[in-house]
Amino acid sequence: MPNTIWQWIPADQEKTMSRVFPRLAGGAIVAVALMAAAGDTRADNGVTPVIVQNPVTAADIAKAEGIQHPTSFEIIGDTINGQTTYQVPANQRLIIEFASGTCLITRFNLDLVELDFVQSNNAQSSVILNIPQTQSNSTISLNFGELLRIYVEPSTTVRISPVGNQLGQELGQINCSGRFFGQLIDVP
Repeated sequence: MPNTIWQWIPADQEKTMSRVFPRLAGGAIVAVALMAAAGDTRADNGVTPVIVQNPVTAADIAKAEGIQHPTSFEIIGDTINGQTTYQVPANQRLIIEFASGTCLITRFNLDLVELDFVQSNNAQSSVILNIPQTQSNSTISLNFGELLRIYVEPSTTVRISPVGNQLGQELGQINCSGRFFGQLIDVP
């Protein structure tokens, strides 16, 4: 039991015990004195000042969390004017983490809005965004925003596609624009 302070001591060795406690008490007194001396460096308001020599930047925090290249992009899907798309760089993988945007609907029945991914070999996949099915005889605006976690391979084209049909004989239209946030990860 060499690490314990309390131990049973036979009566003939009690004198040894009286020598141990004064050394422990003396050490405690020195520790309290050092703590009191260190407390004198406080400012007038009782708060110890902090000196920052090398401030941490947002890029340092992102790198520490595994984020290589934060990114955002906007794409538009319009039933009349066409689409704008986003091309993932050939040497990076895209991770989409958040989507937000607006769909303007004029005399149209909106069934769903897809986020399409077309790879360089024309393989296609899609994810349905969280936008409610809506029918409108006039013009209305639907806003959306949702957390995502979608991994998109290098060289893939990303586009937004509203799906629905026109109401009646008058010209109808759906225009969905989305802003997507995430990161690009370097791939070998």
